[in-house]
Amino acid sequence: MKYQDGQCGAHEVVIGDAGGITEVKSTSKLLPDGRLRVTAEYLKDGKWGGGREVHYKESPDAKVTLK
Repeated sequence: MKYQDGQCGAHEVVIGDAGGITEVKSTSKLLPDGRLRVTAEYLKDGKWGGGREVHYKESPDAKVTLK
């Protein structure tokens, strides 16, 4: 992982059976409104694609429980 320009980036090598996906690149950024945006793209059959973007936000009634 590396942190640059206000976001974290990761490049992962996939081991095992992942439907032909061999690598994943992702970027995570905390947005001004408090949401976390995560984007990812996948290397499959030698081509990058199949990207996705997900936004996470804190649940107002969430409780942290440590065991």
